Amino acid sequence: MALLHYLDFEPPLADEGWTVTEVGLSTAVRTTDASFPERGSFGLRCTIVGTDRAFMTKTTSISISPGGSLYTGFWLRPSSLPSASLSLIADQESTPGLSMVLYLYNTGRLRFRVSDDVGGFWDVANITAIIENRWYWIVYRIDRATTNIALDGGGALYLDGSLVNSINNVDNYDRFVDNIELDVGPTGLAKDGSIFDFDEVKVSTTYPEPYVPTPSTANPCAERTVVLYRQASADSIEFADYCVSQLGIPRSNLCPLPNATATEALATYATFQTEVETDLNAWLTLNPTVAAQTTGFLLGYGVPGYFTNAGSKYSAASVRRPRAMSVIAWRYQTRSSRGGSGRFSAWRLGFGDGLRPGLFSAAERSARVPRRPSLSF
Repeated sequence: MALLHYLDFEPPLADEGWTVTEVGLSTAVRTTDASFPERGSFGLRCTIVGTDRAFMTKTTSISISPGGSLYTGFWLRPSSLPSASLSLIADQESTPGLSMVLYLYNTGRLRFRVSDDVGGFWDVANITAIIENRWYWIVYRIDRATTNIALDGGGALYLDGSLVNSINNVDNYDRFVDNIELDVGPTGLAKDGSIFDFDEVKVSTTYPEPYVPTPSTANPCAERTVVLYRQASADSIEFADYCVSQLGIPRSNLCPLPNATATEALATYATFQTEVETDLNAWLTLNPTVAAQTTGFLLGYGVPGYFTNAGSKYSAASVRRPRAMSVIAWRYQTRSSRGGSGRFSAWRLGFGDGLRPGLFSAAERSARVPRRPSLSF
């Protein structure tokens, strides 16, 4: 990866080359309150009053080769969603100007817009809403067309290491000659009461991983554990956040499964691959640092736990990984189902140590490994 810019707001803003734009009573400030909690002490907080803008600008001066790509990643925590759509971050080119805008809507949905050579915008929409007071690793990619007549430019949007959507038929060769400016914060369509925290901004020629802490031991531990969860489930998100706050698992290790349904036992192994395995493998490819040090998975609430193959029912933990990985499946009982406070309960399902799918049935799995161990890191 060629990391072209890394901006973490730790030194004074001027030392990192930021310039500040604040209109009216809206503010964009470096503060400890906006710091991503796992790294550093400062972040950027943008607070909007009325419809006035507040953002920071960094001169990037990056040339994009024909057929080349440029990625920008950052941590975002929306403390208060906008009352309607606003522009969250934007890229500027030297000629003819605005080339990319990332919008956030009051529903929590993101909309990534890429410009073409005649000034039209092409959309890459996010179907999964983000929620308030939660950190997200957001990456967008700009792809320059190969020639001035080719329709092969475009872009892509990623959320927490998972590809959301992409477009690849845009004539943007002349628009994306270079990237001279990055604007972080509401640059337009500002909405009263919106508050956003930004941290760890990375501009790169390949997908930029978020901060990944070094494991504290060679043995299984929090830093070596990946949490699988469903983006479409509030309970599954709650489970993933619990793993961060209570078990110390890094937020970089949360793997969303955008295609997983709430079906606990899937009809076929092919369906399990579609809902879980394919997206997991894609996520591990985008996050090689996490992949290289992972020794265990936690299967979150609502993640499919079983599948049927050749008439037999198999545990999801019987799908073996390329290296030895312990798999722990958790089940979360919600307040509504229990009539009181929620709780987590855990079962260790088994171990995988090969390249091929394991074909141990649920009964065989239970016989091989003791059930209901204590869980701690």
